[in-house]
Amino acid sequence: MFHVRDATMADLNRLVAFSLALAEKTAGRQLCRNTVTAGVQRLLNDRSLGFILVAETRRGRVIGELMVGGREWDEWSNGEFWWITSLCVLPSWMGKGVERALYSRAEKIAQQSAVSVLGLRACVLTTNQWAREVLAPAVGSNWNGYLVFESRLGVESSGVGAEPGAAADSGA
Repeated sequence: MFHVRDATMADLNRLVAFSLALAEKTAGRQLCRNTVTAGVQRLLNDRSLGFILVAETRRGRVIGELMVGGREWDEWSNGEFWWITSLCVLPSWMGKGVERALYSRAEKIAQQSAVSVLGLRACVLTTNQWAREVLAPAVGSNWNGYLVFESRLGVESSGVGAEPGAAADSGA
């Protein structure tokens, strides 16, 4: 039916399309395509930043993706958490095990890591009903009682590849 593999540069256009659609659907944000493209390329090229997994049908169609794009050190437990920065599945494949397969693969990578990975975390908008009611139980995660606060450091993004006159935007 489908399998999960590491994303490659050949997946770039599909990954960018997923990111743009996810930002629009979950946050009502229209992102700069050039900025998102540069961000996805950077993650694909630099494994120290994280990694991207894709779910692909036998015919080679990418139907979902999961990006791990951040690490958080936890001195209380002497280990780190990995942050899932995006999980997107085509609507026709939602609820068919794609989400769980992507998440399970990320868990396996974390368990085999040379560092002590304590778990996976994801930031979900409170308005994202699907993620809260369907996705979280499907992948076996739950709310940990913490709220996430954010303080931007003067710029929305690096602006790498931003279109002239377009507002640079991050997918966070």
